[in-house]
Amino acid sequence: RALIMAGHADSVDDAFARWIDHGRPCYVPREGLGPRDAIEAIREAGGLPVLAHSPAAPDRPEVIAELQGWGLAGLEVYYRTFLPEIVARMATFAAERALLATGGSDYHGDTMDYAEAQAETWIPGEAAERLLEAISRVHAEIR
Repeated sequence: RALIMAGHADSVDDAFARWIDHGRPCYVPREGLGPRDAIEAIREAGGLPVLAHSPAAPDRPEVIAELQGWGLAGLEVYYRTFLPEIVARMATFAAERALLATGGSDYHGDTMDYAEAQAETWIPGEAAERLLEAISRVHAEIR
């Protein structure tokens, strides 16, 4: 956005294409965590690690099992762009593995209005209750 305000790009897409995408003049490689370290960091911070918008999870049970062994607590099952059959498949997959079924809007603050994001976010009451119970257990452990 600063590049746009300074007149060096016309849009966010243009800024990435000209300046900050991989191989462009201002590209800075990201230093990221591997999945095991990320799960551990979330757990240490008192959170519940959840794999977000990954409709291919049921096709990779061995990967999910490994992540779960490291402490993965749930899968984002209810996501605004998932078709009903994907939601059903994800919900079954999560339940079979005793993983929480969560939901999300993918709201990052600048891609949509907050009220719009809230309106598009829905999870069934039972899934919400399981999530709240899991949060309560985690918080009881860290007190």
